[in-house]
Amino acid sequence: MLSTLIPAYELEMEALRGTASAGHIFGFGYTMDEGVMFMENTFPKAWRRKYSNDALLIRDPVVLWFTAQTGAVRWSEIGDPDRHGVLERAGRYGLKYGAVFSTEYDRKRHFMTVSRSDRELSDAEIQNLEQRFSVWTRCVMDGIPHLTETEIEVLRAASAGKDQAESAVEQDVSVSTIKQRQSRAREKLNAKNLTEAVHFATAARLI
Repeated sequence: MLSTLIPAYELEMEALRGTASAGHIFGFGYTMDEGVMFMENTFPKAWRRKYSNDALLIRDPVVLWFTAQTGAVRWSEIGDPDRHGVLERAGRYGLKYGAVFSTEYDRKRHFMTVSRSDRELSDAEIQNLEQRFSVWTRCVMDGIPHLTETEIEVLRAASAGKDQAESAVEQDVSVSTIKQRQSRAREKLNAKNLTEAVHFATAARLI
């Protein structure tokens, strides 16, 4: 869904890859209670698997920084000691240098971390990415579509595994009405099908 919420998404990601050649992670709409609304992770699959298997999330100094701070900092300049060697391990997977960005908007926290294998990010690159990320954050959070209560209701029913006939009986309307509501919801969410619409609406906490 990020590709529909961030204008010129492909061009923006191409520009990002020019700086963050080893990958990036986005997290939009993070809260302690509900986690993150939208996330994208392009770090190497082998590292993602290692990170998950070794439960490194709660030991990661990058995570500890973005949950407590706002702004931008290079990984190498994070003040907290990396007692568990998370960044050292990441370096073995090509994630040797990086920076983390964190901001608050709409009463939620949003973060991005980026990496490259050959050198530190320059001050200009960090400033550029911080500005871009601020724009992306507002585009994502402000761009979440508004669904009517009836549209939300049909997506909730679909999420629960109910077909159109069952939804029609439950909501006391015709099947054609259910189809129309599902179609409007798909269009608003820019979803290819009903399954994708349910996925998007769930991620955006609309249902």
